[in-house]
Amino acid sequence: MRGEKILYELLGRYQKPLDFQDDDDVPVADEVAILECIVDIDSPKKLSPEERALLAGRLHFKNFTSTQSWKILGPLLRRNMRTVLMQSRHIANRVFKGVIFMAEGVNSTTVRIKLTNNDYPLEHFQGFFEEWLIYSGFVGAVEAHIDPDNVYVYTITWRE
Repeated sequence: MRGEKILYELLGRYQKPLDFQDDDDVPVADEVAILECIVDIDSPKKLSPEERALLAGRLHFKNFTSTQSWKILGPLLRRNMRTVLMQSRHIANRVFKGVIFMAEGVNSTTVRIKLTNNDYPLEHFQGFFEEWLIYSGFVGAVEAHIDPDNVYVYTITWRE
């Protein structure tokens, strides 16, 4: 029953049909709006836009782990965090249409990922990467900022 109630509330908040298919290319604005509506529904308190975007990014990663792509990639991605993050553009180009990912290794436990052509809020991918660290069993942090050229920069650091 909870699922039906939440779906009804989501429809009321989102105000558009939710009839997407698995292979639909959902516009980023719609994807973000849906994820943020779900986060708002699930939150016991009113969230700031930054908190909402961060939690939506975390939810985005959790949702990704239930996809067919993750079933294939997931076991490979847990092995070496640095290698996976350095190769993230190959995965991201299939999942986040149009967003350009570039990764650079800072050291053995720090990778910097830069995103261009990105319509997600800054905090969205901060939450996404934070949840990825947790899922992979690492203790770490993600620092996020937008540089003067409007490039979204995420510095991901973890302990082995």
